[in-house]
Amino acid sequence: MLEVLTFRDRSLLSAIAHDLCFDAAPMVRVEGAQVTVRCRVDGLRVRGKVTGGAVAQLAQRDREQIEATLRREVLHAERNAEIVFEGELSAQGVHGSLQLNGRALPLELPILASAGRVRGEVELVPSRWGVAPYSAMFGALKVQDRVVVRFDLPLA
Repeated sequence: MLEVLTFRDRSLLSAIAHDLCFDAAPMVRVEGAQVTVRCRVDGLRVRGKVTGGAVAQLAQRDREQIEATLRREVLHAERNAEIVFEGELSAQGVHGSLQLNGRALPLELPILASAGRVRGEVELVPSRWGVAPYSAMFGALKVQDRVVVRFDLPLA
C-alpha cells in the first residue's frame, strides 16, 4: 500500500475543494539493503475525499477529472512518467533519493520494519521538486504545498 494525501488551501473557494487520498501501485525491488520503489504517474488513482479522517467516494467523473489534471497539469506525466525512490535500509530508517518531476533530492524516511514489511509516513513539499501547488480560477481554488505519503510495503 502506498497512499498520497493532498490538502486544500484556505482560499476563496476552499469550501468546494477537498482534501484527497490517492492510491499508487508501486513496484518494489529489494537487493540486500538497497531498496527501489517506482510508481508510474499514470498509475496514481483517486481513492476519494478525506473527511474527518475517513475516505469518502467521489463521483466517477470527478475522479477522472482530478486524475487527468494531476497527470497533465501538476506532474507532467508526458515528460516524467515515473516517481522513483532509491535508498538504503538501516536501523535508523531509509536514506536515499526521491526523483520527482525530473529532479532528484535526498530524502530520509523513518520506518518501522517487521514481518518482512516496512511501514512509514513522510511529509513532502512538492515545490522542492519543482511541482507547483495546483491552483485554479485565478487562485480562488488552491492546494497546499505539502503532501503526506504513507506506505506499507513488502521487503521481499
